[in-house]
Amino acid sequence: MITFQHLQIVRSIITEGSVTKASQKLHLTQSALSHQVRDLETMLGLPLFHRSGKKMILTEAGRKVLEHAESMLPMMDNLKSELLQLKEGRKQTIRVSTECYTSYHWLPGVFRTFRQLYPDVTLQIVVQATQKPMAAMEAGELDLAIVSRSVTNSNYRYDHLFDDELVVVMSNEHPLAHAKKIKETHIKDEAVMVYTFGSNTGSALESFLKLTPPKRIIPVPLTEAIIEMVKANIGITVMARWAVAPYLCEQLAVVPLESPLRKRRWYACMHKEANEPLRQLSALLRQQFKS
Repeated sequence: MITFQHLQIVRSIITEGSVTKASQKLHLTQSALSHQVRDLETMLGLPLFHRSGKKMILTEAGRKVLEHAESMLPMMDNLKSELLQLKEGRKQTIRVSTECYTSYHWLPGVFRTFRQLYPDVTLQIVVQATQKPMAAMEAGELDLAIVSRSVTNSNYRYDHLFDDELVVVMSNEHPLAHAKKIKETHIKDEAVMVYTFGSNTGSALESFLKLTPPKRIIPVPLTEAIIEMVKANIGITVMARWAVAPYLCEQLAVVPLESPLRKRRWYACMHKEANEPLRQLSALLRQQFKS
């Protein structure tokens, strides 16, 4: 089989002009280089060079090998360079998703800071993995997943990002708008609007609504639409306190939820062998939430 080194040897003999100079260029002994050439010629059953003293002249077979060497070796050099950049984390694509649709509004700020540190690294949000980010991680479709639970698994590391709580958001005209806490008994008579439900994600909100079924669950595939419907007193919603923060106004009331499921801990999940850019992205996310 013709190897990468065979191609290097043939090209070096021609570009350097002699076996001696080619062996110095490739850091081989002259004997080892000559032996490699003879082995290749024996394997091919064709001479690659006409030998005239110290001068090496290509045969037709040698010209064919050189022609392919000159096209393939630069490609191999480029591949080695790209792999080295990946190894050092200087050039790669990091695919990110989170199990919460309302989380995406704070990612652009983190991404801008990250790009200043790693301008050659591409960050890609994989929205279609939102409902089941860990399944996407296991399928090799994500590099970092922002999730609200950790699992003991030797393949992954979980960096703690922040803690939050679920709250009930309602119109300020709702009868419960001035309650100190919303209890399970309050939820059963309400229409609750959520982004998604029934996807078996295991999220705290979905677990809570299954344990405490409301009168109606209304899926609304847009956070802004949920907020507007709540303002109109069409129903209530349950979401993270930080998620509702951008929409707070005098028309809305936010009341704590009385449930052991209201508290959540969020993590940045990645493979244990994650490189420096991935770990730095996790650190930036943690810093974002602290601020």
